Amino acid sequence: LKDSEWSVRRGALAGLARRGAREAGPTIVPLLQDENEQVRLLAADVLKMIDADECAPEILVLLTHENEDVRERARDVLTILDTTPLIPDIVKLLAHDKPDVRRQALLLLEGIEAKEAAPEILKLLKDKDAILGEEAARVLGEWKARDLIPDIMRLLAHSQPATRFTAIYALTLMDVREAIPRIVLS
Repeated sequence: LKDSEWSVRRGALAGLARRGAREAGPTIVPLLQDENEQVRLLAADVLKMIDADECAPEILVLLTHENEDVRERARDVLTILDTTPLIPDIVKLLAHDKPDVRRQALLLLEGIEAKEAAPEILKLLKDKDAILGEEAARVLGEWKARDLIPDIMRLLAHSQPATRFTAIYALTLMDVREAIPRIVLS
């Protein structure tokens, strides 16, 4: 796994995958940061295959990695593992200064269906990154986070057009009939 040739690292990973070597999880995690994309992809697949739950805290750190692909691979693996104990740490990443880290945290919370994080996800409707706000609205809408409807309705009067749009989007996805008059006036 530490060979200088990427094809050898990939071959070693394939061998571990065939063996289902769960004990190799901690050794595989660093390969999520490998310089070679094929090695990163295979490392993610192997970690999912061997169900490396004990590696989840170490993988969560990679959600803040400088490389976007590394962040995506980490999220991909964490979506499969038992990350319930890490939900508070994942929620904290929703306030990270990098928009893609916030996005990966949001997508991870969606992937593990951490609906208890909905009040924190609501804050993303006002995010500076309008696309992230839209994704947060989609998640809340798909979750039918009806207990947040009053808070989302208040956002219809927000000063930022992007925030008003995300509120309308979330309410529309939730099929909130009582919001129609407010949406029409927005």
